[in-house]
Amino acid sequence: MTKSPHLKLMEGNPGRRPIPKPSPQQSYPMPNPPTYLSKEALREWRRVAPVLHAAGLIRPQDAAILGAYCAAYSRLKRAEHQLSLSSDLGDEFDSLLIRDPRGALVPHPLIGVARSAASDMLECVRALGMSPAARKGLQDPLPEPVASKWAGLLKTID
Repeated sequence: MTKSPHLKLMEGNPGRRPIPKPSPQQSYPMPNPPTYLSKEALREWRRVAPVLHAAGLIRPQDAAILGAYCAAYSRLKRAEHQLSLSSDLGDEFDSLLIRDPRGALVPHPLIGVARSAASDMLECVRALGMSPAARKGLQDPLPEPVASKWAGLLKTID
């Protein structure tokens, strides 16, 4: 399978073979947020979606992945907030442990919720190219031309 000229430009050209001139990139409309998002998840959508859209990283068909990211973000934030509020053992354990009905110390159930939400977020971040690791190796598609020190010389001579 051959790579598109846009992808070749983004990944670089280690083989130094000529790259065909890319056709103009198609502009896609901004995806709409899914209706199931909570208020917190919708705030995250409105913060992240315009940035991703401007960078050309999302299309309308990516709304489900971005929605999953925003929902996981909301779950993580709520779980961490509840963990910070609940502390039946005082500052010593920082609400990470609770006592079960027999009196034994066990990890707080919200720790599992937070861990699962963080894992879901990272999966979506990788899929959307939002992490530094996902962007590794990608270059700007059209780097700015570097001006030569002689660039203005001919313009000054009449």
